[in-house]
Amino acid sequence: MGLWIRVAVLLVVFVGSAIADEHNSEYGIIHLSATAEKEVKNDLLIATLIVHAEDNDPAQLANRINATMGWALTRLKPMTAIKHKTLNYQTNPVYDRKREKVLGWRAQQTLQLESQDFEAAGKAIELLQSRLKMTSMQLQPQPSTRKAAEDELINEALNAFKARAELVQTNFGASNYALREIHVNTGSHFVPPRYDARISHMQASEAAPAIEGGTSQVSVQVQGSIELD
Repeated sequence: MGLWIRVAVLLVVFVGSAIADEHNSEYGIIHLSATAEKEVKNDLLIATLIVHAEDNDPAQLANRINATMGWALTRLKPMTAIKHKTLNYQTNPVYDRKREKVLGWRAQQTLQLESQDFEAAGKAIELLQSRLKMTSMQLQPQPSTRKAAEDELINEALNAFKARAELVQTNFGASNYALREIHVNTGSHFVPPRYDARISHMQASEAAPAIEGGTSQVSVQVQGSIELD
C-alpha cells in the first residue's frame, strides 16, 4: 500500500507592546499551525440493502417482509467473514389521490453488511440482490486503521509545530519560548472508491464484479501560540 505524508505549516506572527501601569513591557506572540496528512487504505466495506413490499393486508405484508429477511439471514449465517444486522422496519399506509382512503400498506426493512473481505462481500451482495435491493455502499478505513494513522500524524504535526517554534525563536534572537496554548484536531476526507456500477443491478446468475477499496485522506492539524522570552 502506497502511503504519503504531507506536512504543511502556517505561520502568523503578531508582535505588539503593552504598557502596564508605569512600566513598559514588550512581548511577541507567535501563532503557528501545522498540518500532517496521509492517504489510508479503505479496508472496511459497509453495504445497505432493503426488502420492500406492498399489500392490502398489513399482517400478510409483515409476513412477506419477515420471510424475505429470514431468507437473507439464513444465507448470510455461514458467511463468517461478514457481519450483519437488521435495521429500521417501517410500515406506511398507501392513500388514494385525495388522501382520504387507505388503499393498502407499504413496508420495508433494512439489512446492513460489514466486512473486511471485499470478495466475500461482493458474492454476498450478488446472492442477496435476487430478492433485496442494495441502496448504498461505503468503503472506509476501519476504526483501528484510522486511529493508527491519526496517532502517527499527531507525532508528525507536533514535531513540525515544535520545529517551527524553534525556527521562529532563533530568527528573532530570543533566548527561549513558552508555549501559551495548543490544540490538536483530527479529520478525514473520503476519496470515492472505484467499483463496477453493475453491482447495484446484478442478476443472481452474474458473477460479482471486483470492488476496489480506494483510500481516504486522514489529517491532523495542530494549532497554538508561543511567547518569546
